[in-house]
Amino acid sequence: MLSRIIFFGARVSLTIGFVAATLSATLGVTLGLTAGYFGGLIDRFIMRLSDIQIAFPFLVVAIAVIAVLGSNLIVLVALLSVAGWVFYARITRGLTLRLRRIEYVEAARAAGAGNRRIRRSTYSAKRPLPELGAFGLFPSRPSFSSRAA
Repeated sequence: MLSRIIFFGARVSLTIGFVAATLSATLGVTLGLTAGYFGGLIDRFIMRLSDIQIAFPFLVVAIAVIAVLGSNLIVLVALLSVAGWVFYARITRGLTLRLRRIEYVEAARAAGAGNRRIRRSTYSAKRPLPELGAFGLFPSRPSFSSRAA
């Protein structure tokens, strides 16, 4: 009986955590890539949106949203997903801004390649996501490094 209680409780907790982390990472990486690649007004808008989200304490916002919408699984997952996208977006934006200035991207742009071709062939398909994993943005693997950064 106790094993069933533990199993079912862990199943719900793991589902909430996995779904919220996946949605948060998807939203944050997408917004970070968009902000970093296009820059300008889009970048400023997305980064100001993240600043606004950081300015409000999560616990107060969560209590207010749960008071209005009620407490159910979908609301909880949505709250956790929306709360975590800022970290992913800021890291991804920084990496994208750095990768945008690499020589082969500048050369492709000078050769007349459009945004779609650069993103598809040389940019987002090969570089940012592996680098995000290398920098520990996706904490799916434990890090046992004792080196100081």
